[in-house]
Amino acid sequence: MKKVFFILLTVLFSSTTYAGECEKYWNAKEYDKAFDACQKEAEQGDKKAQFYLAQAYEEGLGVEEDFDKVLHWVTKSAEQGYDQAQYYLALMYDEGEGVEEDDQKAVYWYTKAAEQGLVDAQYNLAIMYDEGEGVEKNKETAVFWYKKAVEQDSPEALNNLGVMYYNGEGVEKNRLLAIKYFKKACSLGIDEACDNKSLR
Repeated sequence: MKKVFFILLTVLFSSTTYAGECEKYWNAKEYDKAFDACQKEAEQGDKKAQFYLAQAYEEGLGVEEDFDKVLHWVTKSAEQGYDQAQYYLALMYDEGEGVEEDDQKAVYWYTKAAEQGLVDAQYNLAIMYDEGEGVEKNKETAVFWYKKAVEQDSPEALNNLGVMYYNGEGVEKNRLLAIKYFKKACSLGIDEACDNKSLR
């Protein structure tokens, strides 16, 4: 099962209510000014500025790329409870991007972000439990997190929850409900779900 591995920076930055100089310059794509403002705000403990600063170091925006600093700043932001940073840090550990791959740390950070309602973290955490990556395999817990992601209309979670119901993994087998989930996921563009909906 495929995990969701993306963060759309423009959506992320434009959707926040944070109104500091860091964000103002970032949204204007004035990265040299953004870097200076983000560094100042991050050093003062602003969790969103810390995350923006990590992104600047990762993308080389206004500064040279430096993955040690990416890890430093994204960790600081995540430790302060910023859900996007927690999710991003989980992805780093899950895929070994800039750090040694560590599925247990990935599960820890996915859990933190998932508990705050971040749909992609909920979906990825479900997969970790479904496949036993970084945590003991637990189909019931996987179903719990798939359902949380489904509540936010995650197409991938709809398909995977359908598979769980179809096979009776972590839930009582219910093929009619499985087909319902497959149809909805198919309508949202998940090709695998389109194939699955014809199962009987």
